[in-house]
Amino acid sequence: MAASRSTGTRRAYTSAWRRFETWCTVAGHHALPAHPATVAAYLVAAADTLTVDGTRAYAAATFGKWIAAIADRHRATGHDNPCGHEMVRATLAGIRRDYASAGERPRNPRAPLLTSDITTIVDHARRTTAGWASEVLERRDTALLLMGYTGAFRRSELVALECRDVRRDRLDGAHVRIRRSKTDQDGTGIGTVKALPFTDCHESCPVCAWVRWLQIVAAFDTGGQSRRHSTAFSRSTIRLPSLPRHPADRRETVAAVPVCPQERQPLRHCVVRGSGPCGDPPPRSSRRVRPRDCHAARRPFPAGRIRHPSLP
Repeated sequence: MAASRSTGTRRAYTSAWRRFETWCTVAGHHALPAHPATVAAYLVAAADTLTVDGTRAYAAATFGKWIAAIADRHRATGHDNPCGHEMVRATLAGIRRDYASAGERPRNPRAPLLTSDITTIVDHARRTTAGWASEVLERRDTALLLMGYTGAFRRSELVALECRDVRRDRLDGAHVRIRRSKTDQDGTGIGTVKALPFTDCHESCPVCAWVRWLQIVAAFDTGGQSRRHSTAFSRSTIRLPSLPRHPADRRETVAAVPVCPQERQPLRHCVVRGSGPCGDPPPRSSRRVRPRDCHAARRPFPAGRIRHPSLP
C-alpha cells in the first residue's frame, strides 16, 4: 500500500498525522479512530493559532493537507473516515470563509520567470565560469533551465530523463518522452512525448543546450574519471542528477537577475503564465503543457512549426 503513494506524499502525510497524534495526546483525545468532533476541534485550534506578530500561523490550504492525511490513515487501518462527516466539512468551510473575509493568509503567487530572465540567467552562468568544474555545472544547469522552461517540465521529470528518452528531430528540434510524472505515477502514459523546438539564437536553444550536455556525457563514457573535466551526466543510465535545489536558485545565477526573488514559480508555470521561450503568446505556449495542466492545451505541439534559421 505504501508504494501507491509517492515519496513526497507519504512524507507529508506522515508529518501531518504525527502532528495530529501529538495534539490528541495533549488534549486527551483518541487519534485512531478519531471522532469527527475531535477533528473539527483540531482544525479550530490550529486556525486560532497566531504567530508572534499576530497573524495566522497556518494557511487554509494547510488544513486540506491535514484532513487528507487523517482520512488516509483511517482508511489504511480499516476505520471509518471522520473527515467525511458534515461536522468536519462545515468546520473547514467556515474557517476558509473567515480567512477570506478577514483577508488573512491570502494566496501569494510568485511572479513567473520570463524568457528574458531565463536568457539573462543562462548568459550570466556562461560568462562567469572559471575552470572545468564550473563549466560542467554550467552545462548541466543550462540544460535543466532551457529544457525545463521550453518543455514546461516538472523537476522530477527532468531528473528522471535518460539519454534514450531524447531524440533529435530535424524539424521539431528534439522529442522528449516522459516515462512517469506526478499525474501519471503508474507510467500508463509512457508514450507521452514533448517537443523541444529550435530557437533563433543558439545561446537560448534548448536543443543546443542538450547537445552541449551530451558532449560531456560522451567524454565521460569514452575517457572515464580521467576526463571528468569533460563530463556532466551520470554513468550507465545517464540521467540528469537529482538537484537538491532549483538551478535558478544557484547563487551565481540568481545574481544575474536581482529583481527575481528566491521564491520562484516552477518552470512549467512560467510557460503557462508568461510568454513562451520562442516569443509565443500564452495560448500557443500552453500546448507544451499536457492538457490536464492547462485548459488552453487542446492538441499536441505542431510538428515542424518552428524551425532553426539554418535549416532549409
